[in-house]
Amino acid sequence: MTSIPVIFIYLGDRLPRYVYWSIQMAVKYSNQEVILIVNDKNMNSFSVPGCKFVSVESFYSSNEFNLAKRNLAANVKFRDSLWSKSLERFFVLYQYMLFSDSRMVFHAELDQFLFDSKSLVESLAKQEFSGIFSTCHSC
Repeated sequence: MTSIPVIFIYLGDRLPRYVYWSIQMAVKYSNQEVILIVNDKNMNSFSVPGCKFVSVESFYSSNEFNLAKRNLAANVKFRDSLWSKSLERFFVLYQYMLFSDSRMVFHAELDQFLFDSKSLVESLAKQEFSGIFSTCHSC
């Protein structure tokens, strides 16, 4: 079975300090390949052995997202464009899957800790699922 990575995405201009620690924890405890997709400006912000950095500019075009964004009813500027950036990550993930020829990826937020998520992902893969998988929070 092919390794299924956990993918984190940060689309902002400047990486928050917690990103370094989050990536370090994911490399140590997720038991998965860890990929961080960021813009060119953030490509050399830091390095963590075991984490692959991918430039969003190397594969992503925002054309489809910009069309979809027109349909958002919420204020797209709210909290530094939180909802807009959250939606855009799915467009980035989809295009990354095409770019990397992946049939399955596991996406997590940078403020989530992952402990042996490889077991979950392998279980999903055995059932021949494909697509974008992510963690879910309950309220």
